[in-house]
Amino acid sequence: MDAEEILHVIYQRTCMDAQWEIRIATLTLYTGLLAVHHEIFSEWGPPCIVDGVCRGRGKGKCFSDVKRMLDELEKHSYKIRSMLEEAEDNSMIQYDLTNILGFRVPDNVKEEVYELLGCKVCLDYEVKLYIRKIT
Repeated sequence: MDAEEILHVIYQRTCMDAQWEIRIATLTLYTGLLAVHHEIFSEWGPPCIVDGVCRGRGKGKCFSDVKRMLDELEKHSYKIRSMLEEAEDNSMIQYDLTNILGFRVPDNVKEEVYELLGCKVCLDYEVKLYIRKIT
């Protein structure tokens, strides 16, 4: 994809009405893109951010949550950029976004589910960004 197509995907798939798995993947991509090329991708996101108009079913109710999340991801993109600058050429960095975009189920809930089902089930949804430094 070129930058224009990626911007279109971000515009369409970061809305709170987008399927949650796709929204999480797109927000992870967006965070990485902010770290790599902030000038192109800053001030971008769903229609409520870009156009100031909600195109979703929420009629603008989610705007403050979306804005807060994008601001948080932007802060993390600066940390990722610093990590990239310090990394050696061709090395891979990993950044955990689970606390923002995913979730970790408390251990007591995992134990309760294990007792009910008799087997371990992965209940966490980890979100990790991987970027390779290429110069």
